[in-house]
Amino acid sequence: MAALASAVMIKEEFRKLAFYAMRQVVARIKQIEIELTAVGMAAKHGDITIAEAIREFEEIVPGCLPAAYQSMFEEEERTVASALQREAA
Repeated sequence: MAALASAVMIKEEFRKLAFYAMRQVVARIKQIEIELTAVGMAAKHGDITIAEAIREFEEIVPGCLPAAYQSMFEEEERTVASALQREAA
């Protein structure tokens, strides 16, 4: 009987740890959302460029942006940089 009670206690402790781990994951996802929103707002207000925002997104959530978007934004960044260089010359 003691072994059964011990097994039940272990199972309950495991459940508590599992739920704690799940809460930690949810908290991290909420933090990621806050970070991404801040980056988006900074880009929207012109505090950072779109290319910088994309790089930040990739640092925060690697691989979540489709490669096609990344290459499109990188091309746009090169075009803008080239135009700025011509304008400065």
